[in-house]
Amino acid sequence: NMIEITLPIEPQSKQRPRAGKGKVYTATKTRIFESRIKQLTSHLEPIDGPLVLEAIFVFKRPKRMSKKIVDRQPRLGVPDVDNLLKALCDGLQGNVVMNDSSFVQVTGSKVYAAVGEDPCIEVVIKHYDRNRSPLRPRAHGCSKSRILAALSEGKANTAAIQEGLISESNF
Repeated sequence: NMIEITLPIEPQSKQRPRAGKGKVYTATKTRIFESRIKQLTSHLEPIDGPLVLEAIFVFKRPKRMSKKIVDRQPRLGVPDVDNLLKALCDGLQGNVVMNDSSFVQVTGSKVYAAVGEDPCIEVVIKHYDRNRSPLRPRAHGCSKSRILAALSEGKANTAAIQEGLISESNF
């Protein structure tokens, strides 16, 4: 099974923990954001096992952006994608997943909204499939040995790879 949901909420990054009165606590803004995600996902059946998380963080379109550009555009700068993902994962924890450590593969993108589109977070959670994963081991065995031998003989990378009879993307 797979979960696909669009959360109608402005993306927000995980803020640094705050310290005060001898305690460390989560910033109020982050706590409110994470509890809003829990509310929006409370109707979903929990999913377990090794999981893949894919998220697209859609931000409000800046007024300065040309109206001629109607599609989504990449968003550079802050907030960092990893901090956006942290806040999302913490918000999903306890509802959609029992523990966010279940995520073994995570991808995130941040974009400005298309013309007429509201800010949101598009989320896909699915079971990890090791046969379709890009996390396969690199080339090894005889091919790798031949490549390393060719490199040590001073051959160029491409020539060494051709000698190993594998594609550059696998090396």
